[in-house]
Amino acid sequence: MNIANIYNAKAEFDQTRKWLDKAHDLASKISLGETSSILSLNIEGELYQLQGEHHKAIDIFNIAIDLADKEVINESLMQSLSLISKSQRALASKGSEIDIKDIFKIEDLRNKQDDLRSKLVNKLDYKSLQVLLDKEIEIHYRDIKQAEIDKERSTIIKWASAIILLFILVLIGTAIYLKSEKTTYETKVRKVRDLLNEG
Repeated sequence: MNIANIYNAKAEFDQTRKWLDKAHDLASKISLGETSSILSLNIEGELYQLQGEHHKAIDIFNIAIDLADKEVINESLMQSLSLISKSQRALASKGSEIDIKDIFKIEDLRNKQDDLRSKLVNKLDYKSLQVLLDKEIEIHYRDIKQAEIDKERSTIIKWASAIILLFILVLIGTAIYLKSEKTTYETKVRKVRDLLNEG
């Protein structure tokens, strides 16, 4: 459907039709959700609209509108309403008769969608949302600060471990050196004793 929409925008209507047919074929094999079905119908209706076939476009948009859930904020429905109004205006500008009931039906549906949006906005408590947003920002920065502290600790632990390891290696090296020096000293002392004992 998206590909069909792209070809529609480029005014390559044969390609649009080809991809819409593929979409319809696929839709007959699987169950499309409401949004996908309406999107497909809107693209098809717009195909007719762009070719000046406004009566066909209106028929398709009406099918989309009938499918749409009108009790919730519905962006797909809003698109259908906008597109059907465009075709109605195009027909009216050419002097074609438009049933006034159809125009009022579309306007009523658009007003209902606007009312649903207004109710949603009125239900939102902006102060509560601001407090929640501030809290989320505070938590985010606290997490970042904690991550930096953890990283710093990790670096300190790595350096401390390296220093301790180096210290242990120096101790082992010193112990080996001292043992070797002691052994050399004892060997020399033994030789001196042996020489003194012989004499």
